[in-house]
Amino acid sequence: MMRLHLEKTRMENEEGLNHLWVEIMDSAVCDVRIHIDLPEGLLRLPNLTGHEESDSGTIFLDGPLKERDVLVEFFTEEAVTPGRCEIIVVMDYRDAHNREQSMIRTVVLEWVEETQWEEIVINDDVAGRVKPMRSMSLQRKDHGDEWIVLVPPGTGMRGEMSELEKKYRIDY
Repeated sequence: MMRLHLEKTRMENEEGLNHLWVEIMDSAVCDVRIHIDLPEGLLRLPNLTGHEESDSGTIFLDGPLKERDVLVEFFTEEAVTPGRCEIIVVMDYRDAHNREQSMIRTVVLEWVEETQWEEIVINDDVAGRVKPMRSMSLQRKDHGDEWIVLVPPGTGMRGEMSELEKKYRIDY
């Protein structure tokens, strides 16, 4: 029904960047609400797939599903203690019989030090979705005359990527 795919199961504990692909397997579901509970120290941007989001971070896929993927970018700004943590994804939806249902899935993420970066393996299926989804999410938003300034995670106010981020970022 719902599968979770991390771009990397091991992530840098300082200035780390990662992506989560939430794949909804059943096309008969509708009115989907997805909430992603991140561990302390992990932050996220609005979903790259361009779905509507509430201020609390709930992602809405209204009506019958035409697009069954949600792609989310998350990152660290400050160092976190190395170790394991869980990302929890809750999906509320209506099934084919119009009954309200709920599903919870978790995925384990391991924080590692910069010295262990060479041991990180990238999931090519997720990485292959990042670039097209990133550009599509910008095209889908109609902001009229409003200016939007996008600052990629890890660049901060100095406007530069760290050396570590340059090593592993797939769209650099």
